[in-house]
Amino acid sequence: MYNNNQRPRENTFKEIKGYVSKRARLQLDNNNLEKIQTENGNTTSETSHESQLSITKLLSLPNRIRSALENDHAHINVERSSTIPRRKIISFPKEHTKGVNSLSWCGSFGQVLASASMDCTVRIWDVFRTKKCVRIIKHDGAVKDIRWNINFNNILSGGYDKTAKISDIETGITIQESRKFFGSVNDIEFFPSGDNVLTCSDYVVRNASDKNIMVWEIDSMTAISNQIYQEAFSCTALRFHPFRKHFVAQSNGNYVAIFGGEKPWKLDKRKRFEGHLVNGHPIRCNFSAEPEQGRFLASGDANGGIFFYEWSSSKVVKVIEGAHQGACIDVCWHPLLNGIIASCGWDGKVALWGTNTFTL
Repeated sequence: MYNNNQRPRENTFKEIKGYVSKRARLQLDNNNLEKIQTENGNTTSETSHESQLSITKLLSLPNRIRSALENDHAHINVERSSTIPRRKIISFPKEHTKGVNSLSWCGSFGQVLASASMDCTVRIWDVFRTKKCVRIIKHDGAVKDIRWNINFNNILSGGYDKTAKISDIETGITIQESRKFFGSVNDIEFFPSGDNVLTCSDYVVRNASDKNIMVWEIDSMTAISNQIYQEAFSCTALRFHPFRKHFVAQSNGNYVAIFGGEKPWKLDKRKRFEGHLVNGHPIRCNFSAEPEQGRFLASGDANGGIFFYEWSSSKVVKVIEGAHQGACIDVCWHPLLNGIIASCGWDGKVALWGTNTFTL
């Protein structure tokens, strides 16, 4: 499977979540860029050389992110309450002509941001330098979801044209394409072990969403369980907690349900995240990343707001009202910078939100 967060096949969360310091990650990133430069440098044409410089610049670390990496322990002194985004930092130029379905930061550093839209395009945003769209990838139909590859130079996109494309972000040219898909799958999430995958769909039978959330064994693609969620609502998104043995599902019942991350994947009937509205929209949710380690869950909202919940209490800790005109569809925490989140909505806009003290 093609996923920007490739996971090993060990069966324990402890082995998967081993900590790598920011300095070490910075060195790994530099090595990765050198590899890309070496591979692109095998040709001597002037055009290839210009392309090499272009992709190297795009994937290089902006000063704001490099500073955060070099100050390895800077986040220790940040007050916990200040890590909730409270104000708009950037409102990107409205280049999408229709609603935006999905957002994805590039790898574990978040140099650039990708957005997928109903206007049949994927756009790559240079967030911390030009603050503009720098690449456009086109589909024949609306684009529903996006994922980066492990080297961050290609992106996988899937759309309502029932096509999955792997595209070069430098040129926008399609490298591989598959039209073997059918039906409506709302979201896919890999298990941390790498052995299984979760899917959710719009499939609802009578008064229960039998086969709505399903677990599949990857090697054989056989269904292991289809009786996980028995409520009479379909689900629009799935997310594993980055540091705990749980996953959540965004339900059309206007709440986020919590499930155990190990078999039998039991629904937690005593705890849920509620307050936002879904109302049939493909609303998504996401956990905060390092250094918060999944302390907060953010969700879009049918009325255009962004809701922030605390994992331990499931209570609402902050609401940004009117973040978008129309539904706020997706919210995506920055993988490295504390208290930074991107959002998108039916108004076609992409925005960046941060703490009161954050500066670019």
